[in-house]
Amino acid sequence: MSNNDLIAYGLSLDQNNENYSLIKGWLDEYASTCRKYFKPIFTKQTITDLHLRNKDLLGGVFFTNSRYPWPKTDGNGLPMQPIVQIDLEAASNRMDENLGDGLLQMWARVDESLESLNVIANPSLFSVRVIPKTEIFDCNYCDIPEHRPWESSICNGDGDSWVTFPDGPIEMKNGSTITWIPAGAMYSHPYCLRSGHDESNFHLFEEVFSDLTGLVDSPKKNIPIYMGGHGGQAGGYEDPTAASNLLFRLYDEQDLHVGITYHRNKRTNALIFNGVLRYW
Repeated sequence: MSNNDLIAYGLSLDQNNENYSLIKGWLDEYASTCRKYFKPIFTKQTITDLHLRNKDLLGGVFFTNSRYPWPKTDGNGLPMQPIVQIDLEAASNRMDENLGDGLLQMWARVDESLESLNVIANPSLFSVRVIPKTEIFDCNYCDIPEHRPWESSICNGDGDSWVTFPDGPIEMKNGSTITWIPAGAMYSHPYCLRSGHDESNFHLFEEVFSDLTGLVDSPKKNIPIYMGGHGGQAGGYEDPTAASNLLFRLYDEQDLHVGITYHRNKRTNALIFNGVLRYW
C-alpha cells in the first residue's frame, strides 16, 4: 500500500456518515505505522577485491578477520552459508533510526543431513552477529572456504552438503553488492488495529479491516527483497517479520521467508538483532 492508496481510501469516506469520526480514528492510527522501505540494486561481487568485503552484500564473501573468522556450523564444523551483510551506520542514516554502526552479518547452517535444517525441528538455523566499526580492519582473504555448497546449481547444495536457504535469487548464489534505493512507504498489516474495536462496532470494523487488507495484500510477492518496511506487507499478518522493527526481509520462490528484526534490551538498552525464518 502506498500513501496515495491510504489517502484515496480516506477521501472516499462519507464525512456525513455517523461513523466517520470512528473510522477516521482507525485510519489515523493505521497511518502511524508507516515506515520507509528500500529496494536493492545488485552488482556482482568480485571476491578478490577486498574493498567490497565490507559493503552491503547478498550472499558472496563477507568481511572476516582473525577476530571475526568465517563462522562454522555447530556440531559439524562446516562453513556457514552467508545470507546478508548490512552496514549499520549507513542503514541508520537511511532509515532515520539509531541502529548502531559496524557490519551486521546473517549466516545460516550447512549440514550433512537435510533433516537437521528443518525449521520446526531446529529453529536455531541462523547466526546473526555485529562486527564493531572499530574491528573492521585487516580483512582476511585466506578465510574464504573452498567448499561453498550454497553456490551450487543443485537444489539444496552440492549433493554432499545441504544449505538452509537453497532457492534464493541468482544474485545471492553469485554473491552481490547491494545499493539500496528508496521505494516509498509501507504500512503494517491491518491486524495491528484489532484491539481498536468492541462488540458495538464489530461489523463496521470488519468492513474497514477487509478494505485495508485488500489494499495491503495486493502487492504480495512483488517485493521479495527489501530493507525497512513491514514483513506483513508481503506475507500476511501471521508472518513473524510483520513487526514494526523489521530491518531486512527476503523470500524465495519456495515460500521460505527470512528476516532480521531488532529490539532494545529494556535493562541494558543494548540493541539486539534476531534472524527469523518461516515456511509459508
